[in-house]
Amino acid sequence: MFFSFFDKIPMFGAKIIVILVLAVIMISVWALPNKYIYKGIDKPKLGHNLKLWVTGLMIVQIIIYMIF
Repeated sequence: MFFSFFDKIPMFGAKIIVILVLAVIMISVWALPNKYIYKGIDKPKLGHNLKLWVTGLMIVQIIIYMIF
């Protein structure tokens, strides 16, 4: 099979790859300009900040992947 090389990756290596992908997603969201984050909002509040939500959710996902 074409994807048979995945069998050779140890579980710890797979966890590191997944954590790195989640970190790249988090970094890419932090690279977005604020005009995209608050688009259409007249008075932005802390709860409207997409960067904070993504960071919180990614940290939870990373902790779950590290445990299991």
